[in-house]
Amino acid sequence: MAMKFFEHKLIPTFGSVEGPSVSISVRRSQASFSKEAVGAMKIQAGKSFIEIGYDEEAKQMGFKVQTKAADNRAEVQNLHVQATNVDVPVIYIGSYLKEIPEISRKSSVRYPLHTSEDGYFFINLNEGKEKAKPQPRQKKVS
Repeated sequence: MAMKFFEHKLIPTFGSVEGPSVSISVRRSQASFSKEAVGAMKIQAGKSFIEIGYDEEAKQMGFKVQTKAADNRAEVQNLHVQATNVDVPVIYIGSYLKEIPEISRKSSVRYPLHTSEDGYFFINLNEGKEKAKPQPRQKKVS
């Protein structure tokens, strides 16, 4: 079999997710929201609670923002990232993430956020882009 070389234009990197987005990390049991997503969803730490839904057939995960706490709602909290000195809104949803097989267990994945006609927000689990894991640097041996 002969080597076949690509002839179409090379795209050197996979693009990042533009606009409102949600990052999900199963390892941390959390979902974090971009600044654009916070604006679109009108969520506030300590004041917003999010219900999680899952459509197995459409491979979508839904978010419904509420103002009252309940056992099935995750409270929006601020996570302070010291490296960038920024507060990031997160929810901790570990038990629900275990029930959604399409979510990557290897690394954090960022998904574009969409708005439904029924008033909730959702991510399409087929549109995720894995975040590159930083590789540990080896010490030079002198």
